[in-house]
Amino acid sequence: MDIARVPFRLAPVCVALAAFSCAYIPITPSESYLATVLYQQRSFAGTSLSNETVLILPVLTKTGPDSMPPLSPLELGELLQGKRGDVQPVPPEEFEGHCKAAYGQGVLNRFYKLLYSSNVVAIQNSDSVWKQMKTGYCSVTRITRGLRIRGFEGSLKRRMVLETELWSVDSAEAVWRVQVECTARGDKPSDAELVRRSLQKAFDKIPVFAPENNERNW
Repeated sequence: MDIARVPFRLAPVCVALAAFSCAYIPITPSESYLATVLYQQRSFAGTSLSNETVLILPVLTKTGPDSMPPLSPLELGELLQGKRGDVQPVPPEEFEGHCKAAYGQGVLNRFYKLLYSSNVVAIQNSDSVWKQMKTGYCSVTRITRGLRIRGFEGSLKRRMVLETELWSVDSAEAVWRVQVECTARGDKPSDAELVRRSLQKAFDKIPVFAPENNERNW
């Protein structure tokens, strides 16, 4: 047996197996979103939001409200209305103006910090602020975690956790809460677009409006 020739017989087989295995490696998507309903009040249903007004507060971060144009309350309101066309989004300018005129900028800043930290007891005790809203519901969105990982050769991976809630203004209590976990590889889309898409995934979890069926069997 010519031992020197054995490696040359095996080489083509190894190459073929390598090509076969590479062909079946799944492609990892550049973005992923996982939306989970964390809480929904038993009495909160699709009909609860029908023809209601919803105050859209700015996206809250650890450093305060986000002011980037792609994440403006107007844009966020359009996302909500895209899911529930029977809802009327209300921008926060009038609410913020009345609150600052009556109690000062410091009170509004403190209220936003309480919303970000999810200090439920303190939020519910902020009666004077809630009275300035003049809407049926209030939409609160916070970015609870954000991480950027720069790997070898400049590769970038981003991770983010976003929570969005609907609060009943009359009772000052949360009636619905969703968490979205997002991951993305690369520089695109932008951070703002990732937040926007995450919020859209969250709004997809809002109960849909289904008219009651009053028909009876004869």
